[in-house]
Amino acid sequence: MYRSFIVTIAAACLPVLPAMAQDQLHSGDVREGSRLFSIHCAACHGPEGTGDGTVRTRPSPADLTDPSRMNLLSDTQLLELIRKGGPVLGRRDAMPGFEEGISNLELWGLASFLRTRHLSITDFFPFAANYWGESYTIDEWGLERYEQIVGEPLPEDERSYVVLGIYRGTPGPEGPALIPDDPREIAKIKREDKVGYIAFVPMEIPGISGEQVLGISMDNNGIVYDIMANTQDEDLARRVQDVLFDYIGEGRKGMRQPFTARGPAAELAASWTETYHRAMEAVVMFDKAERDRHWADSAFGRGEDAAISVEGGELDVDQ
Repeated sequence: MYRSFIVTIAAACLPVLPAMAQDQLHSGDVREGSRLFSIHCAACHGPEGTGDGTVRTRPSPADLTDPSRMNLLSDTQLLELIRKGGPVLGRRDAMPGFEEGISNLELWGLASFLRTRHLSITDFFPFAANYWGESYTIDEWGLERYEQIVGEPLPEDERSYVVLGIYRGTPGPEGPALIPDDPREIAKIKREDKVGYIAFVPMEIPGISGEQVLGISMDNNGIVYDIMANTQDEDLARRVQDVLFDYIGEGRKGMRQPFTARGPAAELAASWTETYHRAMEAVVMFDKAERDRHWADSAFGRGEDAAISVEGGELDVDQ
């Protein structure tokens, strides 16, 4: 289900490395990568890569299945982490480097296996060329809108979510590339090339045990393309998609009302309302950051045909 590849990273929010050439990952032997993970990584990161290994470190081992974390690492950065360990992030880390311990082919295999452990861009946008994103914290206007729609405030520790903007173009042989965190590269991003978003938001789904991390893809207008659970359990993934299927094709930017249903479906509608509007408010923050990057472009207010407004802190750009 998922695209191939990952590494060991410390638990705190990942800093972005300086701009690097975006060498895409060579296709590695996933089966061999799984074997290498068991040997070199599972003791700290756990047998499934979720950070619950028997060896405890400070900071705690990273959850390598977290799509919010892993999709903010380019293939180049991920390979560097495997080779050189935590210090490549610019701070202390308990993770060692494996540059001397495994060959390049083995390294590619390990990375390819690790990428299979989380939702990826191509699960939602198979023909995407590039993507950009970061963690966005919902601002005061978004919090106000959320409370009006949901009926209760958004907890302080649940206000930040990763949103990725997906862009068309000519994909490389290994799939979409993360645009480097370099002002010169970011400036090349064209708003008109954006085809949609992916937001990663947890949700408690009635009838399904445990909180599920969802990947929610939307088009430029906020209409839901797809909803997927970040899980290796194929039966659970199908159950989640079946339960939430009716919400695909729903939603929009500027939506001011909750999703509603009667009878047993009412609880699901209420939970989805919370999840979707968290994702949407994070998308609004992405749009605001995008406007700041492209403030001089005609599509963002300089030209006569610009169609843009900010109402109550929400950016509204006609698509």
